[in-house]
Amino acid sequence: MNLWTEEGWRGFIKNHWHSALDLVGIFVVVVVGVADYHISSEVNLYVIYLLLISVAGWFGSRKWNRWVTAACALAWAIGEARLGFAGSHPMVVVWSYLVHPGFFFIFNHVLWRLKHDMEKERQTARRDFLTGLLNRRGFLETASGELHNRKNGWRTISLAYMDVDHFKHVNDQFGHVAGDAVLSRLADIFRAHLRPTDTPARLGGDEFAVLMPHTEARSARKLVSTLQDRLVDAMRDTQWPVTLSIGVVEFRKPPASVQEMMQRGDDCMYRAKNAGRNRIAFEFPFGLRDVTPPGSENIPCR
Repeated sequence: MNLWTEEGWRGFIKNHWHSALDLVGIFVVVVVGVADYHISSEVNLYVIYLLLISVAGWFGSRKWNRWVTAACALAWAIGEARLGFAGSHPMVVVWSYLVHPGFFFIFNHVLWRLKHDMEKERQTARRDFLTGLLNRRGFLETASGELHNRKNGWRTISLAYMDVDHFKHVNDQFGHVAGDAVLSRLADIFRAHLRPTDTPARLGGDEFAVLMPHTEARSARKLVSTLQDRLVDAMRDTQWPVTLSIGVVEFRKPPASVQEMMQRGDDCMYRAKNAGRNRIAFEFPFGLRDVTPPGSENIPCR
């Protein structure tokens, strides 16, 4: 990785900011501990310790914020030992050393649970409850992140926009349970045949999308053709007339917005649907377009 380029140092920061936070945390705890040891007993740094635990608990790893909490508890105990407990009953001393550090750990745990539950809710809000794929919101956030992160180092991205053919017929003839089974089966096919770098999503109803980074239309066609074929195979046993109409748009240059990307994918998908369903429509750079029938093996050259 070349740290002298913008992409290089951005990547370095992204990959190592947790380590940098760990070092800063260690330094700050040491500084606060030394200050607590030397300043007057009239100045209480208890709140500062809680602030350090809060920062570590919210931004650091679970293991790291436990270490910070333990370090804060130790620093507080050393400071208290310097001041002493002259005239205090031994049980008061024991109680003090148990309660205050104990509160640090309780505070740390409650904060971690809050963060964990909020993250879980955030992830749930981005997922489709039926298929387990990203929903429209999650997909748009992911696509927006791809556009933002690659503005200065753009590489080709392809978007596949899909519509399940005859889905309404399945719902009307066989019931919504059958319709849900179709959508769940399609999601399983995505998980089985897409690459780890690809991002599938259910946009709503019977519409799906797949974002494929570093992928030109030729490679994207192989992927979506596999999805198309596997769905037909899966539906053969049920004899449900379900197929996929797919629009594939290749972006060699970043689109102006995610909305533009989605609109072009949607328009491309409708060309496939209007051409007879169970087809793949392509939009290449420079405005070239084509629709391939089922089973076609060739993509026209640009």
